[in-house]
Amino acid sequence: MNKFDAIQAMLGLTEKEKSQILSINLSNDSRRKYKEVWIGLGGTHSAVYATEVSREEYFAYTTEESEKTPSDGTLREVRRQFRKSHRTNG
Repeated sequence: MNKFDAIQAMLGLTEKEKSQILSINLSNDSRRKYKEVWIGLGGTHSAVYATEVSREEYFAYTTEESEKTPSDGTLREVRRQFRKSHRTNG
């Protein structure tokens, strides 16, 4: 029994649900910035969904360390644009 088999048993996941969960983020489109999440509802409905946000939001919350390093200035520019677009007049 591997680690996921124990988790599967503890959560009461079906083989289909296990397969869906293990497929998360394995074949993402590299041209888009998104992550996949699995949602299961009581063993009757389950699916993997892509969660996609604006470029600014993606870079604000990413945990990918390589994307947080602003070696080319990209992250600084995104932050600048985000601040500019969220300023309020008043």
